[in-house]
Parts: sequence; C-alpha cells; structure tokens
Amino acid sequence: MYTGFLNYNNQKYSFIFEDSSNELQLIPCNDFATKASLVSIIQSGSITMEEPYLIGLINENRKTIVFITVQGATVRRVNDILYVRLFAFYLMNTNKTEKINKLSICSPEINRIFCVNRAYSFSFSDIKDYYKNGTVTVNVNDFGNTTSEPQTFLVDDKEITISFQIVRTISTRIEEPPLSLSSCLCFEFEATDDYSFIIDICCYAKDFIRFLCFRKNVYFTDVKIYMPYEKNKHLEFGSIKIFNDNHQPENEAIKSDRCIKYEYIAGHEGSILSDIKNNRLYLRHLPKSYEDGRHIDVASFIMITAAFEWEFNRNYPEGITKSEAQLKAEQEVSKTISNLINNSTGKQKDIYKFLARLVKSDSMQSKIIQIGKDYSSIIDVFGKRLYGLNQIDFKYSEIGKRVSDQRNNFAHGNIDKEFINESLLDVTYLEYIVYALQLKFFGITDENIKKSINDVFHLNIIL
Repeated sequence: MYTGFLNYNNQKYSFIFEDSSNELQLIPCNDFATKASLVSIIQSGSITMEEPYLIGLINENRKTIVFITVQGATVRRVNDILYVRLFAFYLMNTNKTEKINKLSICSPEINRIFCVNRAYSFSFSDIKDYYKNGTVTVNVNDFGNTTSEPQTFLVDDKEITISFQIVRTISTRIEEPPLSLSSCLCFEFEATDDYSFIIDICCYAKDFIRFLCFRKNVYFTDVKIYMPYEKNKHLEFGSIKIFNDNHQPENEAIKSDRCIKYEYIAGHEGSILSDIKNNRLYLRHLPKSYEDGRHIDVASFIMITAAFEWEFNRNYPEGITKSEAQLKAEQEVSKTISNLINNSTGKQKDIYKFLARLVKSDSMQSKIIQIGKDYSSIIDVFGKRLYGLNQIDFKYSEIGKRVSDQRNNFAHGNIDKEFINESLLDVTYLEYIVYALQLKFFGITDENIKKSINDVFHLNIIL
C-alpha cells in the first residue's frame, strides 16, 4: 500500500493506494481551501473525472507515482473521501518526473513470437567430457543478433520505432539463475511526458500480440519505461502496471506455440500496428481464450462472418470479379431503379433507394467463391483436411451458401429454421480464411501465411 500527496482540481489531497486495486482514495487535506472546494464539488452533483492522469509523491519511499485515470468515469464519494477509478499507474524510481522515450514490454507470448532461444548456443569441448564432468559452455549472442530490424508506424503524427529485443539479466543471488533471458517488444519515440500517449502504445501492443496469438487473454508481465541518456542510449527509470494485466498466462496455448512467429511477419510489424492504431484491422472476432476458441456460439459465429466481410472488402475494394453479362445486367437494372427513384416520393422512394444499393452488392456466397479462386494455393490444404476428416464435400459454393444462410438465420432471429450443422465446419474454415486475407493484405508471402495459419491454429499439417 502507498500513501502520499497529490493535487486534484488545483487542491491538495492525501491519497491511499493499494497496487492490487484499480481504485485510488483521495482524502481532502485539513485546510480551508480544499474543504471549500470539496463542498462545491458535492453541491454540484455527481463528479466526473476529467483529468487524464494525477501525479503524486509517495510518503514511504519519496518516489513519484502517476495514476492514469478512467476519463469520463464517475468519481465515487463516501463522506469526504473520493474514490477514483484507474486504468494504470506509473511507478518512478526517483522523486522526479522525466520525459520518456522508450517502452519495453515482456510477456510469455513474446518469448514464443520472438523465440528467446536465438539468444544463446551451447558448446562442448568433448561430448564425453560433458557426460563425465558436466562441463558445458553457454554462449550468449550479441545485441545485433538478438534484435529485430526496426520498423516504424505513426501515432498522432509521431513516428514510433518498433523492434523485438532479447533482455539479459545476470545475477549472483543463490535463489536466482545466474543468467535469465527474455524477449521483449520495444517502442522508441521522441521524448515525451504525455503519459496517456504512452498508455495508448501499450494498448496497441496488446492488440498486436492478440492478433498474433488469436486470443484476447494476453497479459504483460513487465512494462518498463526509459528516459534519454546520452546519444541513442536509454536509462531505465520506472515501470507501468495496467490493471487488467494481473492474470495468469494461458500456459497450454503458450507451450504449444499457438502464435504467428516473428519470422513470418518480419518487416511488416509497422504496417500491422498502423492498421491496429487506425482501427482498420478486424479483431473483434478473437476469442477470449484458447478454450473459448474451441467452441462456436451464435455471437462468435456472427463475429467471424463479420470479420470475413470486413477483410474481404479491404482486399477487394471494387468487389468481386464479374462477367461482362453480369455488369451489363446490373447497369440496366440500376438505370431502371434510378428512373423509379426520380419519379417517386415518400416511402416508395426510400424502398427504391434500398433496392438500388442491393443491385451491385456482392453476396457472401459469391465472396467465398471468389476466395476459392484467388486463395486456393494458400488455404485449400487446410480446407481439404478439415472437410475430409468430417467426410463432407469441400466446395466453396456450398460453404458460401451454408454460411450465408445460417448467418442470416441468426441475424434475423429465424429460430424456427433448422440449424445447419455443417456451417460449424464452415465458420471454422472461415477463421483460417480471415487470417489469409489479413496477412495477404500486408504483403506477407504465401508460404509464411500457410505457416502462420498452421501454427496459430495448431493444425500440425506438413507443408
């Protein structure tokens, strides 16, 4: 537990904070101005937190702590004590606030994505000596061989450099290993004291790891912040704790390497993060956990089909490829409906406008058929196995019809319609297709897309 003082609403408060809780207690100091300010706040009704962060000084160690608030949240009040909801907090190593220019994030998932094994090698003078005497040499590779090629993306017109790095920790303590290695995801940027901006980067990083692991329950075990130190150097001076990160890692998924490896996306990290930041990469269909991903319910069915629609439209901005006869027919129908729109009013005109939008729209079935034509070299290997194991014909036209019909039954509440059992297989296959569309959009090679799908879904197919 920490206690200390901070300013809020230009008034001084003492605070009590338990780092396992996401709530900060503010107690007005015993002076007239603060008491008068609190009375004014109480009389005005409910209190809404408008400050993005509050900076305090801890009594116990005289270090600075920065509380990241949940802006717009209601501040709870019990008697004279205010309770502020928090999203995260920074714990500095000194009593000063410094500008931050680097962020490093560690998690068990990152150790698998950027395999920590690349950092070392074993050597023996003689294998017989090893078994006889136990002598072995561990060689740790240099920074150049344990750091990925930096990539960039923009956040609010600020250039962010991203790289994977391997951190080395040497210890002489008996209870600790002499050498510890862990992979981390690093972000470097122009020095800033905009704490909310840095928290935003943490959120983009989390979505990036979620995308690479096909699940939402990824948690950061360590988030460190750095200040500028000489030219192109950084000095660690604090850490960040985000409150929804105090969970245990999902060991089964981690141990089975259910993730997209760095080697498959190398050179494209910046593009992926840029689309995450700009809300262009569809992630709403990701399951909460590996276990949840093994089950399909109505909500996940709808979200997976929505992900397909979104990513298809990104890859095919002009729609599916159509024959000359189809295009001519659409033009004639559009012309006829346009005349009807111009010569009608009221509800009738609204209906004609609705029909006009449908004329050139592509059905979900036609989109899936198009994918079968353009992506067969990437995804057919997974589809043939999936449908073959279940003794169902592997045909894109039938897949498209079943998925489309079942999605419409769910979306329109047609509970009287019999459930199409095969559509469960179809929507599972659609998850593979979504990844193929997403990775292809970033320019990743067909071979690496296949390896990514094979690993993240743990399909164990020999490619």
